[in-house]
Amino acid sequence: MAKKKKSGLLKKIFVWLFFLILFGGGFFAWKFIFRSNIIFNEKNESFLYIPKNTDFDGLIKILEEKNFVHDITSFSWYAQRLHLQDCIHPGKYRLTKGMSNRQFIKMLKQGKEEKVSLTINYTIRTLPQLYEKLCGKFNINETAISSFTQNEELLEKKFDVNPNTLATIIHPGKYELSWATEIEDFFDFMFQIDSAFWNSEKKVKLKKFSLDKGQVLTLASIVYCESNIESEQRKIAGVYMNRLKENMLLQADPTVIYALNDFSIQRLSFNDLKVDSPYNTYKYKGLPPGPVSFPSEISILSVLNYEKSNYLYFCAKPELNGYSNFSSTYEQHLQYAEMYRKALNKRGIRRN
Repeated sequence: MAKKKKSGLLKKIFVWLFFLILFGGGFFAWKFIFRSNIIFNEKNESFLYIPKNTDFDGLIKILEEKNFVHDITSFSWYAQRLHLQDCIHPGKYRLTKGMSNRQFIKMLKQGKEEKVSLTINYTIRTLPQLYEKLCGKFNINETAISSFTQNEELLEKKFDVNPNTLATIIHPGKYELSWATEIEDFFDFMFQIDSAFWNSEKKVKLKKFSLDKGQVLTLASIVYCESNIESEQRKIAGVYMNRLKENMLLQADPTVIYALNDFSIQRLSFNDLKVDSPYNTYKYKGLPPGPVSFPSEISILSVLNYEKSNYLYFCAKPELNGYSNFSSTYEQHLQYAEMYRKALNKRGIRRN
């Protein structure tokens, strides 16, 4: 009888121990693995930014300094159990409401970062404007930009360009990049796009062309600023090619605007045309030292496939619709120019 009671007592003790261990294990798993552990701001959203070459200690430091998690101990313990220290991917990560350590660590291990959108279009005309945008979107600062873009030996070796022609490898478009992108990464990416654009067919065409690659891109940058209509771009490119062959001044307004570094200008004055700059094609013959914008691929093709004609002049139509009047004589051009000036006056577009 005593043995039965003792046996029954032991069973009860084992049962209680079992449930105690089960409860304790469940509580431990909830606290260290499944419990929501992310701290949010008033908008209930948080973004974690991990720079390149961040190790595990660096990650923990970021989480502590930015106050991202309620319990850093549980995160650190479980992260090491899942070997997060062996595969930390840099980038921008969106933290969601209710996210547990397990979900958080799994996202980091798989590198499920949120890409950053970058649009390069006509609103960005110069490298400094582009750099300002890069600094605002990616892990890039002015010091790194200056150090990289002024390294002539490196630019020549990697991209076959110099600081003046670096803009020639920039292609307008909309791109999705990692926040952890650094300045050299960005230009590596652009160079890949540029290399893909200049396929064997275009290279053969370029080899037979009267201008080298840098000159083609510089001319394309001017054409790009003159009109966004492809058929017009081919005609305009033809005019500039004729003027180059005749050793005439290009007299391209976009080059003067670039020299003045004021892209809000809609109408140039006679004083503007006197600016002393190698980019002022009203003052200096030939093409400017480098591009005055980042030309579209269509603009580049418009130069390579320019429309042959006898035109030496063109002027925007008074309708200001992107089209131009073309002429082969200066007298005809003056008539078109007068029509254009009257149209600008009528719209109140002036330049003092």
